[in-house]
Amino acid sequence: MPWISWLITVFWIVIVTVAINFIDGLDGLAAGISAIACGVIAVIAADNRSRCSLFRALALLGSLTGFLFFNFNPAKIFMGDCGACSSASQSR
Repeated sequence: MPWISWLITVFWIVIVTVAINFIDGLDGLAAGISAIACGVIAVIAADNRSRCSLFRALALLGSLTGFLFFNFNPAKIFMGDCGACSSASQSR
């Protein structure tokens, strides 16, 4: 029954996405947890010598780190539901 693995995978991706969306209430929390997860994935990928996964995890870790610089309290950029949006556009 290989279709069950596809169903579980899609369900897992949706659950993780919703969980990250729920923890986005505090400045830097969602991006910080995601950065920690990317760091762990990068270490595991380096240990397994999986270059593709390592480079993807490091690229996402770098972008999250750059985003965190502007997302700590007081936040200048907010993650939002559709990506990053500036605080100036949200205050209107």
